[in-house]
Amino acid sequence: MLADGAATGVAAVIFETTVPPRSGPPLHLHAQDDEYFYILAGRFKFVMDGRTFIAEPGAFVAAPRNSVHTFVNLGPGEGRMLLVTTPHGLEQPFRAVSAGPQPPTPATLTEVFGRAGIEFVGPPLSADEG
Repeated sequence: MLADGAATGVAAVIFETTVPPRSGPPLHLHAQDDEYFYILAGRFKFVMDGRTFIAEPGAFVAAPRNSVHTFVNLGPGEGRMLLVTTPHGLEQPFRAVSAGPQPPTPATLTEVFGRAGIEFVGPPLSADEG
């Protein structure tokens, strides 16, 4: 985490994330925040509100509040992204699951992220999909 709500005056959370090959989060939406992705390394497939597109280094993707979205790292190596959410709050579920047993169960993820307004609405993307 590069900056949490305390560091940004509750305006945002900024973090860099590494995404293993062929992985990404389940299809989800954020009821309380907007999410922004800046691709640093790798090749990612995104789905946003039913639209599929590819994002490579230098791409910027905006996922407005309540948009249904996800991504998958298509590359054979790790991908990296800079993520920003506004306002702050997303740091709380990430810290909670980091402090618990590893890896967290799907039920734990659903509960912890649900308290932050994140709703999982479908499975992760397959890296094999067109």
